[in-house]
Amino acid sequence: MKNLTDFALQRNWKQAIGFYIAYLILVFFIGALVGGIVGLVDPCGPEETA
Repeated sequence: MKNLTDFALQRNWKQAIGFYIAYLILVFFIGALVGGIVGLVDPCGPEETA
């Protein structure tokens, strides 16, 4: 998609939907990557002491 990083561009409704879907997918993949890294570093979470 052209001009995906041009936030000042006036888009029609089809372009706007594509713009938001593209950024939603990007945020999803970044979240999955960060979650996977955190899971590898500390897979069980913090140890609870009683």
